[in-house]
Amino acid sequence: MKYLKMGYPWDLLLNFPGMVDSQFVPLFRRRILSQQPDATLVEPPQSVRDVFQLRSVPGGGGGGGGGGARPQGEKMRRECSISREHCNPIGGLHGGAACMLAELAVLENAPNPRAIKKISTRFVGSITHGQDAQVVVTPKPRVFDGTMGGKAEVAVQRAKDGEGMVLCDLAWAESPGSKL
Repeated sequence: MKYLKMGYPWDLLLNFPGMVDSQFVPLFRRRILSQQPDATLVEPPQSVRDVFQLRSVPGGGGGGGGGGARPQGEKMRRECSISREHCNPIGGLHGGAACMLAELAVLENAPNPRAIKKISTRFVGSITHGQDAQVVVTPKPRVFDGTMGGKAEVAVQRAKDGEGMVLCDLAWAESPGSKL
């Protein structure tokens, strides 16, 4: 729902010559300049790890941070709490935030990760603020095509019932010198 038709009155207001520039911009500017700074503002996060604090799940597999201890092909599960900062204005987990969460889970658990090369995403359901999200990473069989890297399927889903919100296929590049 990226585009929402607002109707004729809205179009007339925005397209009427001089209406927005001469009337609303000065009013808006005065309103913004008259507001006091919000004392509740906090420091912005320094990294994606600060935005999503992934927690280990009992029996979730993998040790994290390099993933070398996990057997090849084993699923990895992590959880995090979804807050309003992760959501869009209507209260659901933002699609970009869900993709960042999937990317973080893969990069923290892939052997010798360098960067995500490709991500393909399918949005299926919804997770709202106040719920816990579970990230399930399923490594795909490795194809020896001369490139250094790996592939995985990632599901970002509600922890309580396993209903999916985002399904991602990711491919990543490994650091030079990593062993195949």
